Amino acid sequence: LPCIRLMPRLSDLQDEYRDRDFVVVGYSWEEPAKIREFVAERRAEIRYALATDSQERTMQVLSEAEVLEGFPYAFLIDGRGVVRWKGPGQDAERAVARYFDGNRAQR
Repeated sequence: LPCIRLMPRLSDLQDEYRDRDFVVVGYSWEEPAKIREFVAERRAEIRYALATDSQERTMQVLSEAEVLEGFPYAFLIDGRGVVRWKGPGQDAERAVARYFDGNRAQR
């Protein structure tokens, strides 16, 4: 699955930019118990926070706003809550690098 393949790279991004107040937060609509089991099996690959919404409220809001273009999907949100970039998860690494290099990634 693309989401699972992306996890090690998200962990690397978290490690690389941690000292610059960067935080990766993964999201799942799975039940919390299932997420805990999944993370326990892959602890070395997942070195970032995970949020869960088993009632799928977050997914409903994003879908209604026609924000999502597929999975995995990523957002780069600054410390003020402004969305600086959104796009396919596989492009997140490039967007984060541009953001921290001073070239605010826009989409």
